[in-house]
Amino acid sequence: RAALRRRLGLPEDAIIALGCGPMELRKGPELFQLVALETLRRCSQDRLHFVWVGGGTDTCFDPVFWCQRDAKRCGMEDRMHFIGDVDDTAEAFLGSDLYMLTSREDPFPCVVHEAMACGLPVVSFESSGGASIMLADGGGVVVPFGDIEGMADIVLWWVIGDEDRIEAGAAGRHSVATHYRMSTYVAGLHNMGLQR
Repeated sequence: RAALRRRLGLPEDAIIALGCGPMELRKGPELFQLVALETLRRCSQDRLHFVWVGGGTDTCFDPVFWCQRDAKRCGMEDRMHFIGDVDDTAEAFLGSDLYMLTSREDPFPCVVHEAMACGLPVVSFESSGGASIMLADGGGVVVPFGDIEGMADIVLWWVIGDEDRIEAGAAGRHSVATHYRMSTYVAGLHNMGLQR
């Protein structure tokens, strides 16, 4: 936690909502930003920050260009951080407090596994892929696809309610440890092959 906050120049008590992936439309970085803006407009806590890990090209044809420009245009560039590609995402996941999956389409997102393994509660859009199945046993909340205000509601709930955020994160950690072990996955693939 301390290392991530030092890297970003944030106070020790900062709450970080994380998004991760290449800055491409399928991953929805601009949806992440819209949720961030909606949340920040409604949140009185200065300690809330939104961090996106993953890069793109800095041209007017790429989402990173517009996300950074729009954050500045709204006067929120000090609360939204687009840190680009990193060699290892562990610091970002271990140092954050919650995870926002804003993908339009993500069949079975490994970032959700990583977030759950790190004890981060996950909020995701419905009908965007496998996250709904992954969160069925706890560890997060699914909101209707494109419901920016609904996702902002969940982020605010977890920002205000430390206990609820920690409880959801613990449920996710248990779920990923129980259901998403590599040995279980490989056995499932093997069984599928035998059934064919």
